[in-house]
Amino acid sequence: MRQPTRALFVVFVLIAAATILAVSAHAQQACNNKSTKGTYGYSCTGVAPNPTDSFKVEPFAAYGVVIADGKGQWKGYGKVSFNGVVLPWTHGTRPHEPSKINPDCSGSVTYEVTVAGGAVPDAHFEFVIVDNGVEIKGFPVDAGYAATCQLILEKHGFLELDSWGSH
Repeated sequence: MRQPTRALFVVFVLIAAATILAVSAHAQQACNNKSTKGTYGYSCTGVAPNPTDSFKVEPFAAYGVVIADGKGQWKGYGKVSFNGVVLPWTHGTRPHEPSKINPDCSGSVTYEVTVAGGAVPDAHFEFVIVDNGVEIKGFPVDAGYAATCQLILEKHGFLELDSWGSH
């Protein structure tokens, strides 16, 4: 009877250890705006309303760089393609409207957007922070969009929001 008792004790210890590790890992994953500080490369793909073609929903892809200051402010630039027509675009948060990040690592952000130098309607995104801020995955929640975006943290440094100039 000593063998079953020992085996039961080992199983109990393993379950207790796993529970403690799971609780500890969950406690460490609480997110806030500091969780997203850094320079991210991003790509998006799907369909979206084309602001240069009467907002017709068309195939959409984008890539670029976005910088988060860790206080809820984001600023980015890149290229966007609507049905194969590639244009420059920029996007950034307003100073009085920072991103919102929840302790469960979900969040939302609203961008002021320009396409080919002209202002277009704001873009509203919801996202989840993955792997302690190494990745952010999300999508636009505005009408007409069916797209996904992935941001990957640049591991070789951080650009300050004011240092990247106008793109």
